[in-house]
Parts: sequence; C-alpha cells; structure tokens
Amino acid sequence: VTIPTELIGSLSRSVELVEAQRTHKDGELTTDQLALLQEKDIRTVLFKLEQTGSLQLTDGELTKSSFLNYPIYELTQHNFSFDDENLTTITYADGHQRSLPKLIKAPFHYGTFAVDYLRTAQKYTKRPLKQAVIAPSALSFVYTNETIDYYSREQFLDDLIDEAEKDVPT
Repeated sequence: VTIPTELIGSLSRSVELVEAQRTHKDGELTTDQLALLQEKDIRTVLFKLEQTGSLQLTDGELTKSSFLNYPIYELTQHNFSFDDENLTTITYADGHQRSLPKLIKAPFHYGTFAVDYLRTAQKYTKRPLKQAVIAPSALSFVYTNETIDYYSREQFLDDLIDEAEKDVPT
C-alpha cells in the first residue's frame, strides 16, 4: 500500500547559502550575488524533490528571512524597532521562538509578498508548488499598545488586511 505524502515546512539551507547570508549581512556580498546563490539552492532542492516523486513541491523557505517576518523584513531598518523592549516574541510548542519588531512608522505595508518566492521557484519546476503564507493575526503583533501619531490601530488593521489579501493572489 502506498501512502502519498508531501513535504511541509522549512528545509535546511546549504552551508554555502548560510555563509552567503552572513557575508551579505556584513556588507561583503551584494544582494544580487546573494540572490544568485539562493536561486542555486532553490534549483537544487526542487530537482531533488522531483527525484523523490513528490507530486507537490516547496522551495523549503530557503530564501525567506523567517516565515514569521518575510513580508516586513526588507522594511525593518526604516519602519520597525527591534530593541528588546519592543519585541513581541512568539514561543512555539516545541520551544523555539521567533520575534517580531514594533511598527514605528506608518502606514503598515509589506515589502515582500509570498507570491514573489513562488514565482522564483516556478522558474525551476513544472510541478505544482505550495508556498507558506504568514497569518495576518501573527503580524498584528507589530502594532503595540503605544500608538503611532495619526495612525490608529483600526487603520493599521485595515492596512494589514489589505496587504494580506495581496499576499494570496487569485
């Protein structure tokens, strides 16, 4: 009896990609150079997953900064604060944690959409792909009890919903 299965979740990044991300963060590697290495890893992962006979593939979130903050990661230097007092930390059942920064500049918007990752992966396979999308309820934690002048929580939630709808194109 064959039991169909499919991969869910993140995959480990190659040592080369982990090192490239570090050197990019340190300013020693350009964004374009990093993107080439990321796409190389995506190609490799998709090829290997195809070889397993998987009917539906994933990019393994290899290029996302984090599943939790991928939509806002590019904006963190300008629109968010990561100081310890302002972080919201989410602890998962297995004990690992992820942190979200505090929104300090309005309006809220995404810097990257899940469909951008999907389109990159689609260049390297004809098989169906699935792409993880963060829940707006998780991102709602970036707006803390301290309000932003002339930017209400209600307006923030409207903006968040608008962006979340764009994250899942039809």
